[in-house]
Amino acid sequence: MEKRISFILVTCLICSSCFNQTPAQKAFTTESGVEYFKITPVNANAATQTAAFTGYEVVDPGINNMSVMIVQIPAGWQAQQSVTRIWNGSQPIPQIYLKMSDASNTIEFLPSAPYYYADGPTTRSLRQTAASMGIPQQYQPFELPPMRPVQYIKQVLMPYLQQNGLRFQLNGERDLGTQKQWLDLSPSEHGYVEGQMADGRKIRVECAISVNTTQMNGEVYYNWTASPSIMTTTSGDLEKLYSTIKHVRQTRKVNPEWVAQTSDMSRRGNISNREIAQRDYENVMAYRNAVSNMHKQVMEERGLSTTRNNEAFRDALGGTARFENPRSGKRINLDDSYKYYYTDNLGNYYASNRPIDFKARGWTEVKRLENTEY
Repeated sequence: MEKRISFILVTCLICSSCFNQTPAQKAFTTESGVEYFKITPVNANAATQTAAFTGYEVVDPGINNMSVMIVQIPAGWQAQQSVTRIWNGSQPIPQIYLKMSDASNTIEFLPSAPYYYADGPTTRSLRQTAASMGIPQQYQPFELPPMRPVQYIKQVLMPYLQQNGLRFQLNGERDLGTQKQWLDLSPSEHGYVEGQMADGRKIRVECAISVNTTQMNGEVYYNWTASPSIMTTTSGDLEKLYSTIKHVRQTRKVNPEWVAQTSDMSRRGNISNREIAQRDYENVMAYRNAVSNMHKQVMEERGLSTTRNNEAFRDALGGTARFENPRSGKRINLDDSYKYYYTDNLGNYYASNRPIDFKARGWTEVKRLENTEY
């Protein structure tokens, strides 16, 4: 009996070994004589497993449909995309929009918004001076002081969404602090607000804020970016959707060739903006100089007019008037008691209340100057 049991065990072990043997391995040898094998992955459940995410390519129609990035979206979800540009003067700013959804869930990645701001003693003094002069304190396009994510959502993003028809009842907010959701970018600040829409869907509006600062001559210069996203669901879990957003951000692969071309376009746009700004500055300075010269000329004319009137008034008080010798151009004051005045070639002057044939005498008539000619 013991021999029969032993035989059965050995047979079972042999059969088990036959059914579980690993795939055949092909042996190779390196130049130095080290043996290695080419092996095939073993996955017993490969036939029943389904990938949770699938690759999705974003393309840029503005650069001949060049690939922008590859992202991973939930398997079975539908996706929409658009890549456009807004312009800061001559500088193009890419606007990448990505939407993914299934029957009950929607995730939208809104275009990132770049901003700049300067702060410091000199900048604040200039702003205070402008305010004291009654100049409206309005930000230039893309000029905005840095904000926390929740503050940005409430003050900037939500008014924009409401203008575009997206409204909801706010019932919560949270500051998530610093996180590293993009593997190829520096850590950023995150936060969100959430609520319920009129149709019953739950909604969360999230935003990532990344800030770079440069200090120069006591001033601080900020360049910062806001990257918002929106998630809605009819019956799902918003936190689970947010995990999907993190996964998409962490697994994205950006095409370096697209980055290079976009950076070159931005660089050339910056150069054009500087040239335009320089021309605008020169035009403004020329205009200010022209206005200043005009004001100066007016003031000088007013001064001269006052001087001429004063001189004419003094002459009138003294019983004299000013005349100009047509021969020499010399101006002289003569007794203002007569109507007609003349001069000869010797520089003598004559006056009369009745006209004289001065040409027969070789004289020249002397003209009385008006006040404006003084």
